[in-house]
Amino acid sequence: MEQALQKIKEASEGLLYRSESDYPFELIHTKALSVALEQELISSSNKGTDTKVETVTLEHFFRNMVTVYPDASAEQEMMALKFKNLQDVLLYELRDVSVYKIGNVQVDVFIIGQLPDGSYGGLRTKVIET
Repeated sequence: MEQALQKIKEASEGLLYRSESDYPFELIHTKALSVALEQELISSSNKGTDTKVETVTLEHFFRNMVTVYPDASAEQEMMALKFKNLQDVLLYELRDVSVYKIGNVQVDVFIIGQLPDGSYGGLRTKVIET
C-alpha cells in the first residue's frame, strides 16, 4: 500500500491541474469506503448535503491534460507527458478508479481507487468550472 501511494505521490509532484485557476494534487488514503461515499466526499469538501456530485472516468478527467496539441510548445508537450504518466500510474496502482467532482463552480475533485491491500487512496485537487 505504501509503495503504491508513494508512486502516485511521485507521479503527481509538481503538477497543477489547469482550469481557470491551477491547483496541486494532494495524496489521500482511507482504510475503507462507506456505502455513503458521495456524502462522505461532500462532507470532507465542506459543502452542503444537496451539493451536485458528478462521477467521470479518469481518462475523461485528464483528457485535456494529456493531449498534445499541434501548436504545443516543448514545455506543454512535457507537461502532457507528465500527466499521461500520472494517469498511467493511477490506472496501474489503483483498481476501479473513479473521479468524483463535488460542487458547481469551485469543484473539489477526488480520484479514488482500491489499493493492493484493500484500502482506498488516490488524489484530491480543485478545479474552477464556470
